[in-house]
Amino acid sequence: MRDLFLFDCFGVVVGEVIPAWLKDIAGENAAALKEEYLAPGDRGEKDIRQIVKEFSQKFGLSADRIVEDWRGRVRINEELCGIIRALGKDNAVALVSNASEGYMQLLGIYDMLRSLFDKVFISGELKTAKPEPDIFRIAVSSFGEKFGRVFMTDDNPANFVNLAPLGITPVLFRGAGELRERLYSCGVRLD
Repeated sequence: MRDLFLFDCFGVVVGEVIPAWLKDIAGENAAALKEEYLAPGDRGEKDIRQIVKEFSQKFGLSADRIVEDWRGRVRINEELCGIIRALGKDNAVALVSNASEGYMQLLGIYDMLRSLFDKVFISGELKTAKPEPDIFRIAVSSFGEKFGRVFMTDDNPANFVNLAPLGITPVLFRGAGELRERLYSCGVRLD
């Protein structure tokens, strides 16, 4: 029986983009702005084009400049991608990310994510965001099979609050090496 490995995107597979940009632009107000502007996108109430337009108006920057800055901040965790590829040989792997519809495409990472994972679940497209249990139910049930175990790797422990009743094991991400050790301790082979 296969296992299913779910992974968050930003802060895990790809470094943070908009939160880092907001911190540079707005300093200590970044967290409040993230909640005000990004949370509605995560829930599917706005797409990324609307968010870029709002940021453009708020900060007096052109939309093109904002997008160029965001794309310049994309950092792929190649070591983790290697682990995901190894897991995907004998198991199912999926991305479960809170993001606005169109965001992955805007950053130019969507095709890479689609090639890395069996399935990609974006909260803005599904209209349900982590930590709500529905996004996890959708991801797991989409495979149409029973898994031996299901793991969710995320850098935000707040996203783990609804996992236990769903039978999903949380894995806090602090780096690829630590993840590798955690998986080995759970009896997961990566070779």
